[in-house]
Amino acid sequence: MQTHPATDLDQEELKPGIPSESSARKFNGKTTILLLLLLSGLVLLLSAFLTDRLDTPTGDEPHYLVISQTLLLYHSLDVTLDYAHGDYKSFYPGPLEPLQHTSLNKWGQLLPLHSIGAPVLWLIPFAIAGKAGTLLFMSLASLLIVLNVYLLLRALGIEENYAFLASLGVAVASPIWVFSHRNFVEPLAALLCIYIARVLFQERLRAWDLLGASTALGILPWIHIRFALFEVVLFCFLLARVYQVYRFKKISMYVCALLPVIGLFLLFETYNFFVWGSLNPAVNQANSSEVPFDVSPWRGLLGLFLDQESGLLPNFPIFLFLLAGFILAARKRYLRFNMLVLLLALPYIVTIASFHNWSGAISPPARFMAVLVPLFAFYLALALQRARSWISTGLFLLFMGVALLYEGVSFTIPGGWISWQQGQSQQGPLAVVGQAFHLPLTQAVPAFFDRGRPIFPLPAQIVPFTGWLLVLGGLTLATVLLARRAGNG
Repeated sequence: MQTHPATDLDQEELKPGIPSESSARKFNGKTTILLLLLLSGLVLLLSAFLTDRLDTPTGDEPHYLVISQTLLLYHSLDVTLDYAHGDYKSFYPGPLEPLQHTSLNKWGQLLPLHSIGAPVLWLIPFAIAGKAGTLLFMSLASLLIVLNVYLLLRALGIEENYAFLASLGVAVASPIWVFSHRNFVEPLAALLCIYIARVLFQERLRAWDLLGASTALGILPWIHIRFALFEVVLFCFLLARVYQVYRFKKISMYVCALLPVIGLFLLFETYNFFVWGSLNPAVNQANSSEVPFDVSPWRGLLGLFLDQESGLLPNFPIFLFLLAGFILAARKRYLRFNMLVLLLALPYIVTIASFHNWSGAISPPARFMAVLVPLFAFYLALALQRARSWISTGLFLLFMGVALLYEGVSFTIPGGWISWQQGQSQQGPLAVVGQAFHLPLTQAVPAFFDRGRPIFPLPAQIVPFTGWLLVLGGLTLATVLLARRAGNG
């Protein structure tokens, strides 16, 4: 059995970055993890508490909770019972009945439009404490994302301090924080994906690791069928990793890797056949015209990254370091991880950009991108580690502060980040901050919609769009040059 790490690291990376077996180094590593969890947990749990007290579910959130409530009260998936009886008023002031999120099955029955994976996973917390229980569940899931991000970064050779900084950035300055106190499914998929990735790149591959990763793979399509794209790619990488370590010497390891995912897939198809009357795993979405490739993806591709309501970069500017990280990671020792991220991200981004609701509909920003954010953390950490400059680290901390400010402001706004293609509105955190400082911030960030109407490309949008590309290019160039000066480029 091979015991070498999944990634071959240069000596320059190994010297400061890979944990020693000494008890002192182990103690330092545990202290760092505890500090990371303490800081992250404080922010995430406090946010969940404030949301439970100050806000109500919006967009898809109440409809996911209706599924859980229907399962508890009626032991059924006939959510029309919950809508008709107004049971949802225990967590939503209503009315929801005219806005039912339902889809017709083969026999004409109205069933939930949304997948049942998340409502089943948080069913016990919901039964105990209602909406507050689900928010606590989501916060703990997000905290596990942060932990797995840190462990993955260390396994890939990132030094302790940079792994800590990038992981903290994911916790408090990325979509993970925003969705940690919301009932959307993306954080759950993000947790499953980052956990599987950590298993793929950790040094030792044990039976319970394979069982856990395989189970996580099997859960992904239950969360939402669009995550089946991730399941296929991660499943292939998991089998390849088992073969790399064990060849065909331990068939039991293949059983551990295959049995849970195959069993959950068969159960999923059985559910689709008997409940929906079809083996199409996307039948609930297809019956309601929520399908990919129904619009051109070009505007969506730009909007996912740069739109002021839905974009990753304007709302979470730590990801301005992402391109530099991609460039600096273009080395043989990161080939496997780069291939994994490429195969996960590229088809997924193109697919979600082709939805007519590519922005994630009524939701906080970067909803669809949230599932990829934990994997992107590696490139942020690598960019900072290679640059080794107080300038880059200071900018990263500044960008964290900007995201913290936006999220803090969102708690003072009814609905928070929630929007519906308002474009350059006067309601979001960006507008509120701009008004406080008497700056036209909404005019400085691209907007691709105005109350549902596409407004790009217009001359008024070319200037902010070009400006953000110049900022991204300039920061990328500066980071790469700093890495070369430090001898790490």
